Amino acid sequence: MILAQLLACASPLPESAPCTPTTTCDEAGCWVALCGGVYDMGDPRGTGDADEQPVHSVLVQDLEVMVGEVTLGTWNRCTEAGACVETAALEDDPLCVRGDDEGLPLACIDWAQASAVCTFASARLPTEAEWEYFARSGGLDAEYPWGDEAPGCDRLVLDLETCGVDAAQQACSVPGGATDQGLCDVGGNVFEWCEDWYHDSYQGAPGDGSPWEVPGDFRVMRGGGIGSIEPPRTRNRVFHDPDFFYPGLGARCVR
Repeated sequence: MILAQLLACASPLPESAPCTPTTTCDEAGCWVALCGGVYDMGDPRGTGDADEQPVHSVLVQDLEVMVGEVTLGTWNRCTEAGACVETAALEDDPLCVRGDDEGLPLACIDWAQASAVCTFASARLPTEAEWEYFARSGGLDAEYPWGDEAPGCDRLVLDLETCGVDAAQQACSVPGGATDQGLCDVGGNVFEWCEDWYHDSYQGAPGDGSPWEVPGDFRVMRGGGIGSIEPPRTRNRVFHDPDFFYPGLGARCVR
């Protein structure tokens, strides 16, 4: 009886502020506020690779996602501030030479550089669960960022043979490939490093949206990049050693 009376007199707990989708911009770029939720991560259709199994429920918190990929301009500011360090062997690949178009997506960066440039932007790399969540427009059952329609050059920047390009293009140059929230180039232009270590199945993967921190040999890359034959599906998992870089590999930050 006493407990019931105390509970009846207790003040109600304050309600958390509702998530409101908004877009804000700063020196690093524009950001879309994406409301969190629970979704089934992985391939339920049986058409993907073995490492996309088992399908498992993941809780993703509210987060802000860069509308486009990190640009060369942000990288230049980061190196000038001493927070990012350029790759010594960059000139070994002529397509990795930094041009003076600061609006192009940053490419030819390894995992540590991707993490550093996101930290400089007061953000971080997305976890693999967060990446798939925003690539699927908030966890929708979508084969590609734009839906289930087959990829084409009106939806993504891919490669010379398919789309007539041999380098990353300006952000959002193919708006037909954006997610429902307007995130550009999620399926093409450059791959995007994720925070997680790669494991060859989802057995034991975190269910709270956090990064998979059990060390492995490779870090996760997601999306699609010029010169790659990897399909730009939202569930496709790509991986490489953390020191790897090439002209179709960059980053997108979250916060």
